[in-house]
Amino acid sequence: VVKEIVDGGIGTKTLADFSFKVNGGAAQAFTPVDSDTGQSELTLPLGTTYSVVEPEANANDYVTTYSGCSQVTLVEGQAKTCTITNTYQKGRVIVNKTVVNDDGGTLPASSFTVNVGSQSSAFANTGQWTGTATFYVPAGATTVSENAVAGYLPTYAKDCAQGVMNVAARQTVICDITNNDQPGSITRVKTVKNDDGGKKQVGDFDLYVQQGNMPKVDVESGVSIILKAGSYKAGEEQLPGYESAGWTGDCALNGNF
Repeated sequence: VVKEIVDGGIGTKTLADFSFKVNGGAAQAFTPVDSDTGQSELTLPLGTTYSVVEPEANANDYVTTYSGCSQVTLVEGQAKTCTITNTYQKGRVIVNKTVVNDDGGTLPASSFTVNVGSQSSAFANTGQWTGTATFYVPAGATTVSENAVAGYLPTYAKDCAQGVMNVAARQTVICDITNNDQPGSITRVKTVKNDDGGKKQVGDFDLYVQQGNMPKVDVESGVSIILKAGSYKAGEEQLPGYESAGWTGDCALNGNF
């Protein structure tokens, strides 16, 4: 009895997952020949017709076919061969993740979730900013998408550049997704209230934003500026005779944002 597994090297089962029965007897294991082939030799009495079946036939996404296994009649001294072939019906999708944190982002690959067809999985980290996820899917077209993560823009490449992959049985396809962190922006709006004789205008005040102990970044009232993700403080150089009435909008009361 010969066992052959046809899976293109991507199947989820091994020889140990299959067995055979002769005329409904006890299940017997295959002796491995290599990773995908097994063989068991039996010596059987004459005068009986034999049929060989596999208890695991047509299960776990494998299609089972038989050759020379049904109604076998033996003649003295004769050797006959029954071949059972299990052919894997799914394809494999490997999704690779790269996170580019060059604008203040800090998320690792495991913070992202990918969807392939009806399956979803977080990425397993393979490096500081890289990860991978593997799926087994029915042959045919399948979609690839990613759950949105605030502050990151995904791009798709290789076999999933258009968001749809065509997967053949026993084929491996590769999808690369890169997530680039996006900078934010802030617009400082300055209001000057001259109700006690003051003459200063908005342009007379030096406005800035600052991240920690980094140098101050000068800003102009009403003009948006791009900043890397992070925590900042808005401030201004005080002028004699003027007192700040506090901060509003997206800033905290002390100017932090």
